[in-house]
Amino acid sequence: MKWVRETLEKVGIKVQAVLPHDTSLEELDNAGLASANILLSHDAGYKFGVKMQEVHGIPLILSDIPLPIGLKNTARWLRAVGNYFGVEEKVEAIIKDGEYMAIDVLRRRGLMMIPRYRNCRVAVSADATMGIGLTRMLFEELEMIPELLLFRSPVSDSQLLLENELNDMGITPKVVFSADGYQIKQSLMESCVDAVFGSSWEYYLAEELGIKFVFDVFSPTNRQNYLNRAYFGYEGMLNFLENVANDWERALRSKHINWEEYS
Repeated sequence: MKWVRETLEKVGIKVQAVLPHDTSLEELDNAGLASANILLSHDAGYKFGVKMQEVHGIPLILSDIPLPIGLKNTARWLRAVGNYFGVEEKVEAIIKDGEYMAIDVLRRRGLMMIPRYRNCRVAVSADATMGIGLTRMLFEELEMIPELLLFRSPVSDSQLLLENELNDMGITPKVVFSADGYQIKQSLMESCVDAVFGSSWEYYLAEELGIKFVFDVFSPTNRQNYLNRAYFGYEGMLNFLENVANDWERALRSKHINWEEYS
């Protein structure tokens, strides 16, 4: 949320209100003055956005593309903003600086790690908001192979977006909507994946099933986080990759070593 707001303001777009995040009565009163609505969820809010478009004539934009997760999705999202508001040059400058920063960090710290993810068959267990954008990042930027997509969200308006994304990438993973705990466990048991992206719940479930690599990236409880760390934008991508790298290293540590012998 912070990255989105700061980026919009950086290119000269005033944010009238963020609903329903820390919204004051004054912001709520001014929401009808907006020239566009940007939906930052693929799980909720779509019907509300359409209703505002019908009643108040405020167009709902960017609802047909993934959220800015990873290099390609971030550039795509920013260019859509630039095209709509006529700030293409400012947006291109942000993309150039952001990609340079991310690639420079990865060149110095991450390139020795990223090749180990190549052709790793993965399952993603998330809501549609994060899962749709993450799928392209995993496939195109980390060269992983998404085999199983488990969405906690029900079949919704985001299904068409997901279908378009999968067709564009040319991949055909198994997709489950409204996935509850039983369905997640059964799907993982029936699949042949090397790693799982999910929450702490999937972490322990995958461990029980003998899946070696589990990335606790959604609402993690297996690490200490004192500050919120966003996954949107270029720094957000690096935050995500940092968590992935640490979880990968943790999975390779033996659980059978009695470290007290060496203290």
